[in-house]
Amino acid sequence: MIRQSEVKDHVPQSGLVDESRVEDVSPQQEEQDTLKCPICSRENCDEDHESTFLFNVDQYKDHSNDEHIKLTGEPVEGQSFAIFKEIKHFKRLRTVTIIGFKLDECSLSHLFQCTTIRSLKLSQCQLAQVPRSLANLKDLEILDLSHNRLVTLPSWPIRLMPCLKSLNVSHNKITVIGRVVKTLRALNALDLCYNDIEEIPFEILEMESLEAFSCSNNKIQVLPPLDPANVSQNIEFVDLSNNKICEGPSSLLLIRTLKTLLLGGNQITTLPSDLDLNNLSPMLRVIDLSDNRLKDIPLPLCFLPSLEELDLKQNKINTISANVRSCKSLSVLDVSRNRLNEIPSHVTGLPSLVEIHASNNQINSVSPLQRDESSVLEVIDLASNSLFYFPEALIQMERLKKVDLSYNGIRHIPESIMGMRKDVKLYLRYNPIIDPPLQVCQAGLSAIQAFYEDLTTESSITQCLKTLFLGAYEAGKTSLVRALQMNRSSLTKPEERTHGIDIAELLLSAPNTPDITLSVWDFAGQETYYITHQFFLSAKALVLLIVDLKKYDSVIFDSTCGKWLENMIAKVGNPVVIPVVTHIDKLSGVEVRDRCDDLARKLADQERTRIEDLRRQLKRINESHLGPEAVVQTVKDRKKQIESLLEKMPTIHPKPVPVSSAESLEGTQYLKQVILNYAVNKEYFPEVGRPVPKAWADTEACVERKGKELSFPYMTWDEFTALLKENVPNLQPESRIKTVAQYLHDTGKILWYSEIESLRNHVFLKPSSLVDIFRKVIRHDLETVINYSSDPCYREAEISQGEFQKMKNDLIEKGILHTKLLRCLWSDVEKNCRSGTFNAIFQVLIELMRQFDLCYDIEEQQERELLPRERVLRSEALPQSSQRLLLPWHIKDDMGDMAKAQWESGESPIISLQYQFPSFIPPGLFARLTVRAHRPKHNLHFVLHWKTGTLCKHKRYRIMVLLKYEAEGQAVSLSARPESPQHAADVTVNNLWETLKPLSMEVEDLLKQWPGVWFDRLTVCPKCHQPSFPGNWLHPSSTQPEEICSLCHERVSVEFLMPPTPPSLDNIRVSDRQLLRVAKKLGAEWESLAIHMGFTPADVYKFKYNHPHNMEQQIFTMLTTWRNRKGGNSTRQNLQRYLREAKVDHDTISSLDDYEIPEIVLG
Repeated sequence: MIRQSEVKDHVPQSGLVDESRVEDVSPQQEEQDTLKCPICSRENCDEDHESTFLFNVDQYKDHSNDEHIKLTGEPVEGQSFAIFKEIKHFKRLRTVTIIGFKLDECSLSHLFQCTTIRSLKLSQCQLAQVPRSLANLKDLEILDLSHNRLVTLPSWPIRLMPCLKSLNVSHNKITVIGRVVKTLRALNALDLCYNDIEEIPFEILEMESLEAFSCSNNKIQVLPPLDPANVSQNIEFVDLSNNKICEGPSSLLLIRTLKTLLLGGNQITTLPSDLDLNNLSPMLRVIDLSDNRLKDIPLPLCFLPSLEELDLKQNKINTISANVRSCKSLSVLDVSRNRLNEIPSHVTGLPSLVEIHASNNQINSVSPLQRDESSVLEVIDLASNSLFYFPEALIQMERLKKVDLSYNGIRHIPESIMGMRKDVKLYLRYNPIIDPPLQVCQAGLSAIQAFYEDLTTESSITQCLKTLFLGAYEAGKTSLVRALQMNRSSLTKPEERTHGIDIAELLLSAPNTPDITLSVWDFAGQETYYITHQFFLSAKALVLLIVDLKKYDSVIFDSTCGKWLENMIAKVGNPVVIPVVTHIDKLSGVEVRDRCDDLARKLADQERTRIEDLRRQLKRINESHLGPEAVVQTVKDRKKQIESLLEKMPTIHPKPVPVSSAESLEGTQYLKQVILNYAVNKEYFPEVGRPVPKAWADTEACVERKGKELSFPYMTWDEFTALLKENVPNLQPESRIKTVAQYLHDTGKILWYSEIESLRNHVFLKPSSLVDIFRKVIRHDLETVINYSSDPCYREAEISQGEFQKMKNDLIEKGILHTKLLRCLWSDVEKNCRSGTFNAIFQVLIELMRQFDLCYDIEEQQERELLPRERVLRSEALPQSSQRLLLPWHIKDDMGDMAKAQWESGESPIISLQYQFPSFIPPGLFARLTVRAHRPKHNLHFVLHWKTGTLCKHKRYRIMVLLKYEAEGQAVSLSARPESPQHAADVTVNNLWETLKPLSMEVEDLLKQWPGVWFDRLTVCPKCHQPSFPGNWLHPSSTQPEEICSLCHERVSVEFLMPPTPPSLDNIRVSDRQLLRVAKKLGAEWESLAIHMGFTPADVYKFKYNHPHNMEQQIFTMLTTWRNRKGGNSTRQNLQRYLREAKVDHDTISSLDDYEIPEIVLG
């Protein structure tokens, strides 16, 4: 195992490029599970047991008694690997696995002299043919030649292998099967998937020992007639998925021994209805007809006596007829991605149905069970449908364990949910839920039931609304807040202007209207603060957009008003906005009217233009002629994005409200009434006036009191829970405290980041305190505020004036913040902290800045200085001794020309991805991306970092990465290329994608924080260097090797436009870690599972005998033995079927859903 070395990145502040290289760094190894290694039998073995001796002929003699050879690597075109003739002395060799190495005919001939080989896997070895000497292996039982270049089966050798039981030639270029396989009388598994086969001889199914036949992902259109009487009496599994079959192969339903039939991904519209329904297969348990063209459940399927699992997802089914009542043994039904409007009771009432998956339909109701019906359903998935009301029929289902209602339109969860079983896992994500509070619903069913239980005892009404005052610098926001608070004029002096955010409370009252408390957030207008503003903008807040009418002019509409509105729409999607114009006392009545009219017209025009642009784009998509699958999926994503933007419309008060904060206070009373009218409108702010349990109100009051008592309002989580247990006795157990804490966080009463592991143990009782802390570092006038002579804290920290000046210049010019200087900036925090606690709090505050993507860590070079002013960037976690942080948005240096020269010294090919923002780019997006790019998982060595870009070198590959913000085009680009011509041969296109794809996922993750922003993904043409191709890297799939650039009309290989297509994960063999998860969850039922999987009672006894007193090891050995027997058929999908057949619980089955993705799958 490679040890992770300490890596230091060098960022030359003088602008020169550091050419030093860093050591290869491997990801930190996952925690090992205490099981014995199947090769060496040692516990916690971390050896990979690769047979590297094969490269050195002198080492062969030391391994001549080896029984196993394993060698894996990454395929390199044209690079050969030799096996020496001395291999013939290996007399005990049983299994050979070679993956990713090209083998010449001579090497193969040497290997095939080892006649003791029983299992041979030569995958990704670039084999176009196999030498006849393979026939020497007459005792061979398992042969895997997958992922090669074979165009025909190796007929001559395999016909001379009487013991061959498993043959895998998937992922080749075979066009014709031939009849040679009929000679393989012992063959029980044949895998021909992912070839170019157009016809299959059905005689294959007549092979007497054949149990499993896989021929998916080929070009088969028609199946020849089949006489069920002649079919093998052992055949259990047939996979013909992802072909071009149009007519349902009815004869397959008559095979008496068949248990699993996979026909997904074809073009089947129906199954023949003239079948003898009394003569259907008595053993058929699993049928997959997904991704076809069915409009209803075919009648023959309803009369299969043993049918347990039926997959019909992604068809055109709009109703489920009553014929399904005949499916007495059906336990799992998947009808997701169809056109259903309802789940009828004759489905939910099926006597054996345990799971139904019906996501991505148009379902708006679930029919209640009739008096003569009952349900045994345990899992029901109704995510992404058209449900606007909670389906109360679910409450009737007494055996439910999991219900997924995510991505619907449900607004209210009824109190009747108290009747649902308490242990049901209820998923309600992405619903516009009003009642109970969203925080309660996110905590699950038990929290919802507890909320209603508490509510029935005693309740309180919440009458608070978060209100944001936004607008340009000196628009009059703070003066207006004061006027509304004090009911008198108190104009802001220059030294009193807002730095960052000021928070205050304002009580509003009016006749016939309940009093409402506004939590007023007054945001500073300078651009410096935009990046931190984003963390405090809220979807559940009323927005007052303040404009200085005296300074207003149509020419400056964009900067004074337009951009602010765009920002709120991008951040929230559908904000409620009241435009307010100030300084009307400086203008005549006519001027006020004319300018207000112009402002209203401009706001309406801007919103109308935005909507028209979106509709125009949507029309183009609807009229477009879609091409390859990747383009189709990309266009669907774009369509969904635009439809989502059109669904969420902002509410903008039709006319700006004119006010004066001067002595007259003109318009302020009217403004209060306008605010109240919106605040009490349940359509906009349903949470205002909502009853909450009294314990919640008591908690809020307790926290507020404690926040005022503490000089620095901060507590650890343990202190916080102890406080509430002592003062709010009804708030038990701790799970309820977490729910209320999340509610207080979401409503702006406290700050508790429960989802961030490094911060979940820390609670800030007053958000304003954190704002105060940030404003010490993030403000527009740092050069004036940070003053050595006026603040004694610098001398107390033993910072000399020269050292202070250097630290100050580093911060203001280069964005480098020395932690020694930071301690001084936060000196008032230290004074207010309890004795001995500041060091811990100091680290928590820095961690907050990291988690907000505001900074990354820097450390001085310890041993050498390559350049007089060089700085070293580190990607590992910041220890307390770390000296400096880098704040990207403070960087003023422009090293673009220097970076361009360094970048252009690299080599082709270049892969470049671009995010374009047609109207508005989120503030701070690029700066936050650079912080994330510095995280250890990206393995990037920062060479240059300037205001609008970073140039990096990869630590494992000889690759340069350029991240760039293009202000004029409102775009963010991510590019990668080989470091130099000398290293071009060491870098594959896959390496470039492995580098860029994770970075693009960081952008995707950041953009989720701006659900209302409109953006396009584009790929840059490597010929003309223009963003001319649609960005399909999220859904890589192409049927053509090349695409034509729409600008330069050159042909471009698709490998430069999208990453390799990931394999179907369902068809990948299960890993040790997956099997271990199953082994940990299974109990005594594993013995019956073993029988279902084909083991005998004697086999079970042997597993138990070999591992006495360790049931987990017994199960794991059984599962690995099954995997070895099944070879390529030991997939997740097949293992889950066996688990269902054995009636294993849902949690065990679903534990296989979350499994590791092979390295070739990016991102």
